[in-house]
Amino acid sequence: MALPGAALSAQGLRHLRAVPGAGVVRVLAHGECGLRVTAEITAYLAAQSAGQCGPCRNGLPTLATRFEQLVHGVGDPAEIARVARLVEGRGACHHPDGTARLVRSALEVFADEVARHRHGHCVAGAPARTEYCDERTASPAHRLDPLRRPGGVQ
Repeated sequence: MALPGAALSAQGLRHLRAVPGAGVVRVLAHGECGLRVTAEITAYLAAQSAGQCGPCRNGLPTLATRFEQLVHGVGDPAEIARVARLVEGRGACHHPDGTARLVRSALEVFADEVARHRHGHCVAGAPARTEYCDERTASPAHRLDPLRRPGGVQ
C-alpha cells in the first residue's frame, strides 16, 4: 500500500490511525514471497522472547508454527488470527503485541497470496506446497524448527 506524504513516525502515521511499531521496515524484493518473509520474521521474534510469560513462552512459538504451515499451504488464517488475538495484550511486555499485529497485518496485506498458497502456488514462483514436517507427529530429529530450516532465519 502506498502512503504518499506519510512519514515513518508516530506523528506521520497518526492521521491514518497507524503506528510504526518497532520502526523496522523490511522491503520485499521483486518476486519475493511476503508470506515466507513474514514466517521468518515471526519465527525470529518468537525465538527472541524472554519466555517470562505465557504469550511469549507458548503463544509466539504457536504463531510462528501456524504461520509456517500457512506458507506451506496447510495453515488456517482464521486459526492464526485467533491465536494472535489471544496473545495480544496479555504479555508482561509489548513484544507479543507487536508480533501479533505483524501477523494480523500480513494476513490482511497478503490475503491474495494466502489464497495462492492454499492452492499450491506462490507469487515468488516457488511451489507453496513443499514437504512439511508436522511437529505433532514427527520424530524429534525431524520436527519443524523455523530457525534452522533451509532458507530460514539463522
